[in-house]
Amino acid sequence: IIDQNLGDKYFNKAQDDGHGPGVNTGFVIVPKAGSSTITGVQFATANDMPDRDPVRITIEGSNDANAARAQGNGFALIYEGLAGLESDPGRNHWGQVVGFKNTASYKVYRILVTATRGDAADATQYSEVRLGTTIPPVK
Repeated sequence: IIDQNLGDKYFNKAQDDGHGPGVNTGFVIVPKAGSSTITGVQFATANDMPDRDPVRITIEGSNDANAARAQGNGFALIYEGLAGLESDPGRNHWGQVVGFKNTASYKVYRILVTATRGDAADATQYSEVRLGTTIPPVK
């Protein structure tokens, strides 16, 4: 999901009690640049199944030494809201850049999908995610 290849996709159909498949799933990333302050996110759709597109997400940050490990902790909520894919841009295309206020720097970030486009979606999927302070347009 962070390989700059719109042809690859992240697919997850894990399910917990009370949520549809793929909801409350996501990933943890440790930026190569080290501690950073992010104020924007952009998702790109995968190759098929628009109902699986994430439409709501959370972004959390942590400086805890164990944050990047399984069951990592110390995360603080940075953003909760739209994912930029509310309007379907088509398959394997970038959605809208979503900006948000944040002044805290973190070493580790966790992104979770909290809702997908389709109420009856059997999973969530996307091909790319970009995080940053300034997200340039894709050429």
